[in-house]
Amino acid sequence: MNRKFNVIIIILLLLNAMRHGYLLFSEGYTAGSVILLLLSAVLAGYLYIKEFQEKK
Repeated sequence: MNRKFNVIIIILLLLNAMRHGYLLFSEGYTAGSVILLLLSAVLAGYLYIKEFQEKK
């Protein structure tokens, strides 16, 4: 994939994870927020490792 596209996706996934983290702590435990928070964080980490660690 294009490097700029991956950076944008990583930023959007981290923002999504932060939003679901805020919802989790402000509104209480909801299964959807927990699942989407974990999924966003894992996907952002995977893309970061794939994009930046393999380029070295």
